[in-house]
Amino acid sequence: MLATGEGKPHSAGMRRFFLLILVSVLVGSYFGYRFITRQGRDSVDWSKPIAGSQVKFDPLGIPTIEGKDWPSLAEAQGFVVASDRLWQMDLMRRSASGRLSEWFGPQALDHDEGRRKEDWQGVAERAAALFPEPERAFCESFARGVTQFIKQSPKRWGVEYLLLGATPEPWVCTDSVLILLSMVDDLSSVFESEASASVWRKFLPLSWENFLFTQDHPWNTVLLGKNKKAKPLVLPEEKLRAAPLTASEKAEVHSDGEFYPGSNAWVARNETGVWVANDPHLSASVPQLWYPIRMRVAEEWTAGVSLPGIPGIVIGRNELVGWGFTNAKEDVDDLLEEELSEDGKKYVESRSSNGTKKWKEVQELPYTIRARGAADRTGTARFTHRGPLIQLKSQPGKTLSRQWLALKPGNLRIPTLALMRSNDWESFNKALDDFPLPAQAAVYGHKDGSIGLRVSGRGVKRKKSGLIVQVATDGEWVGMAPVADRPRVFVPAGKEAAFISTANQRLWLSDYGHHWSSDLRQDRIRTVLTGAAHSRKGMLKLQLDTHSRFSIQLFAWVRKHAKPKNPAQEKILARWESWDGFAESNEKVFAEGIWARKLFSQALIGRARFAFLPEAASKIPYEWKMQTGWQLAVMESAGTEVFGIQPSELATWILDEIESAHVHTEQFSNANRWRAQHPFVKGIPWLGWLFAIDEMPQVGYDGVVRVERPKAGASTRIVWDLREADGGSWSFPVGSSGHVLSKNFKSFRKLWAEKSSSPVWVH
Repeated sequence: MLATGEGKPHSAGMRRFFLLILVSVLVGSYFGYRFITRQGRDSVDWSKPIAGSQVKFDPLGIPTIEGKDWPSLAEAQGFVVASDRLWQMDLMRRSASGRLSEWFGPQALDHDEGRRKEDWQGVAERAAALFPEPERAFCESFARGVTQFIKQSPKRWGVEYLLLGATPEPWVCTDSVLILLSMVDDLSSVFESEASASVWRKFLPLSWENFLFTQDHPWNTVLLGKNKKAKPLVLPEEKLRAAPLTASEKAEVHSDGEFYPGSNAWVARNETGVWVANDPHLSASVPQLWYPIRMRVAEEWTAGVSLPGIPGIVIGRNELVGWGFTNAKEDVDDLLEEELSEDGKKYVESRSSNGTKKWKEVQELPYTIRARGAADRTGTARFTHRGPLIQLKSQPGKTLSRQWLALKPGNLRIPTLALMRSNDWESFNKALDDFPLPAQAAVYGHKDGSIGLRVSGRGVKRKKSGLIVQVATDGEWVGMAPVADRPRVFVPAGKEAAFISTANQRLWLSDYGHHWSSDLRQDRIRTVLTGAAHSRKGMLKLQLDTHSRFSIQLFAWVRKHAKPKNPAQEKILARWESWDGFAESNEKVFAEGIWARKLFSQALIGRARFAFLPEAASKIPYEWKMQTGWQLAVMESAGTEVFGIQPSELATWILDEIESAHVHTEQFSNANRWRAQHPFVKGIPWLGWLFAIDEMPQVGYDGVVRVERPKAGASTRIVWDLREADGGSWSFPVGSSGHVLSKNFKSFRKLWAEKSSSPVWVH
């Protein structure tokens, strides 16, 4: 109850009156702000040169910047991107540096403390200081452009600043590195899942560990390296005790299950064209992740998408070359168990061959986190030379150092200028030599018909696998592999049809293993590209493909082993048998395939959990991106018996559950609809609805080319047609502008919902 200063309660009428006044002030401020500023770039006079460069926008809000040289173009890019996405950029740099609490209060303290304990700000500052020229000049030019917009346009920063009562700080090159570090974290951070996997591996017999944490997949074709003979997946030697599924085991199966977003990229050629297609799948957001842009200096041009806050273009094309990326899933993030002195001030730096320990002081770095509306939080970050010290619930009683390549000096670079100006396979590789993180599978196409794939990144030399927690002195890396050793393949120009594709699957064989994804998407992409005539429309159609070979095989297994109990179950089996595998053909069957996969995998994993994990570790999650490999092996043999479960029992139970699981299968596309929204939709009282976008239905899911979940999916769909000067199309989930009042806030929304795209139109 509201109260006066004298302790007398207000009447209900007075409370409504004050509430009305508050709403009126907020709404009035909002629309007053709109009237005065018209938001961001909508009120900028673009007829005047920015850093000597001319800027024009197409109807979808995508800019074309023409300048005298690349540094001035970078400065203009900084100004332009800030005019559209300043608050988003500011949010990302604050998130990376551990300063969200200054805006959002104590709810962000734990997040910020995680960043401070790893000193992300210091990591970014040291990385920027090591940039070579002209990379540093390019980055600083971009920063000048952002700062110029901040200084010249205080009323055009964005309504978010007004509602927060905040002011943006000048932009520096370090801020761009912070945003890069966030992307590297998103694409290479695996230490928490490795900590959980270490618990499982500790208690599993070797044959079971190799099976459940397989690096092999029956649909995989090794693309890179000299050794391409993968081992077949073998069932565990030790069978579990045969017993019926118990009620408690069945109750442990949850509907959420596993979901692994992924990305697709391929390059294809035939006599009529050369195409590069890329649809990176990431967490969905509003504003969207990518910023489409065209840049030109004299006759030299590049079109593509940039990351707000980072200079240059990341995924793009120029007159001769086009490229795209998927995450290579290379393991460069390890956990090492440290031995500390009793007072915690020293750690074992190394051990000699006779066991003698060499001790070293733990480095300490104090920090203070300021929080809006709350007391400051202080603490001390602690480091060994291997990485920051952390503790995890899944590893009780242990002090671990995080050995992550991103925290090592010299591994954060922004070589986008060299990538944008590459014009052949040699210059393309030279640009990627300077791209240590995140490790990416980069597809390459040239208008002459030559195609290739190159893995960027920096290879780690090891003594032991980094997929599990290791004793620090054993798991410490011994060095870095030469950049010339990075895996790659090149197909010279020719008239014969050819393609190279990547979808986060295993690309090469490795002694120590990586975090590959299952080959479900790659198998479908390879099948379509092998059997179809290529065209730009065909590339987009493949990006939207929902065919599930895995569900077809799982349905066949259930049909073979299940014992239907009634006509309704007979009807389900008949429906499965006639299904063509596409979500659009029958949403209900597609959803039943997803549900059946969860029941199948989680029931088997539950039996292994009960058999091997002690009670204290029974809640540790099992996570492994290659798990459909062993699931297929189980289906192709009497594999369920290894788990102590008869095939007929499991198949019949799955059928029973599907019959009663209407809530999980009806209206799948609506249940799976887009639900990513601007942070203010729920964060700002009364006005949040103004930031909302429509939540459209989605039919894709994990395991098909079109990966979709309510808050994850394709962040863009790009197709470059390299033999056409203006060849190419792109599409995005939302719009180019981050300003809620801009006509381009969601200008791509209709095209995206219609599964369509817009021409790039470079000239």
